[in-house]
Amino acid sequence: MRAYARTYDFNISVKEISVYDMCKVLKSGLQKSNRLMNEMRSKKG
Repeated sequence: MRAYARTYDFNISVKEISVYDMCKVLKSGLQKSNRLMNEMRSKKG
């Protein structure tokens, strides 16, 4: 999908794409860590 986006719109700089990817990765990472925290809390309780 990333390669497709790059070839689809060359006007978008690689920097912007990488920032966009970072945001997606960070969001999914936050969701995963939140899930882990909830599991830890439920185990403790």
